[in-house]
Amino acid sequence: MNSTVDFVNELMLKCNFIGCPARREGSLTKASEELYLSQPALSHQMKELEHELGVRIFKRTNNRMVLTEIGEIIRSHSQDSLEIIASLYDNLSGAKEEIVSNIRLCIQNYSSYHWIGPIIEQFHTRYPNVEIEIITESTRKPLELMRNDQLDMAIMHTCPIDKEFRIERIFKNEIVLVVHKNHRLADAKYIELDDLADQTLILNTTKDEIESLINSVINLHSLQFQKIMHVNLTDSIIHMVNAGIGVSLLPSWLVSTAAHPDLRCIQITHRPIETEWYCASNDQVQHESMNNFQSLIEKQLKPFDKRKEMYVA
Repeated sequence: MNSTVDFVNELMLKCNFIGCPARREGSLTKASEELYLSQPALSHQMKELEHELGVRIFKRTNNRMVLTEIGEIIRSHSQDSLEIIASLYDNLSGAKEEIVSNIRLCIQNYSSYHWIGPIIEQFHTRYPNVEIEIITESTRKPLELMRNDQLDMAIMHTCPIDKEFRIERIFKNEIVLVVHKNHRLADAKYIELDDLADQTLILNTTKDEIESLINSVINLHSLQFQKIMHVNLTDSIIHMVNAGIGVSLLPSWLVSTAAHPDLRCIQITHRPIETEWYCASNDQVQHESMNNFQSLIEKQLKPFDKRKEMYVA
């Protein structure tokens, strides 16, 4: 046998034949039809079973196949065995479903998930019993969370070289300046960071992290802002900008101008500052539902792979 599964499958097939109604009539032809097997294939299975057990199970008389005394003993136990095996399969299926009942997701350094509703809706049409759990705490080190079995999937702006995880590029996006529509820079086609010297900058990340996020194209350490505020939740930052408290630097795909029509997203510098985004997942726990969920994420975020008409000229 190639595997335990192969052995169980063949054993079930052979036991099914021993106990099937058509077999009790002694007709190999009817039994093969009942079990959806060709007659030669079924005959081969029966000879193989006798060879493996080293006993004679069947005797053929007048074109009929009947059980020997040993065959009757096997038949009397076969039904109970099949019920035990069927119960085992049900338990294993239930355990597997329980294992993959949740997919825990986070965005590295950010907590804005306005885009995920359509994904979950599509996902649940195929996997109604698998829940999507959003992790908004401690997202600065998502791979560490995955190592500790606290996370299943992360959308990241860094691409670690780590064979322990499955890392796939999903799109490229811009870092933009987010301001209120009444801000003095709201109608600018693009801005230089020097224009922000007198502004209150609201960040989810530290200056080091935001500098890494924009690939060190500009040096934030050389700039003097009026004030820098650090707020953990991206949605809170967006509400603060919407209230005119300050401005922010955010990936454009995390800002819903549809949900916040009073916001404006403005290009930074004359050449857009772009960053790559990746989907990281634990390569040891890949399963069909997780792969499907990742595909839906890629499809939903694909429009952000190029600049959209969300900037105000």
